[in-house]
Amino acid sequence: MANTNPANQNQDPAADASRSGPDVTAPDSPLEKTRELLEQGEKRAEELVEKLEKHQKKLQGGIEKTLEPPEDFNQGPHLPGLG
Repeated sequence: MANTNPANQNQDPAADASRSGPDVTAPDSPLEKTRELLEQGEKRAEELVEKLEKHQKKLQGGIEKTLEPPEDFNQGPHLPGLG
């Protein structure tokens, strides 16, 4: 059967053969290894973001607690002889 796709009419079969390189979908291909490393990096980045958010909440809570006046703040100083 003849090729009926006009976009493919003028293609050189030798050019197609030169474009076919190594199988990039093979499990041991450099592209597949790169994808695996990228996925590992993305997972690690997500873990680090979660850790950072937890630490940030702890720090924010500590800052807010530090900024709160003590319970006896409005009772004045407890100095001997003043009271």
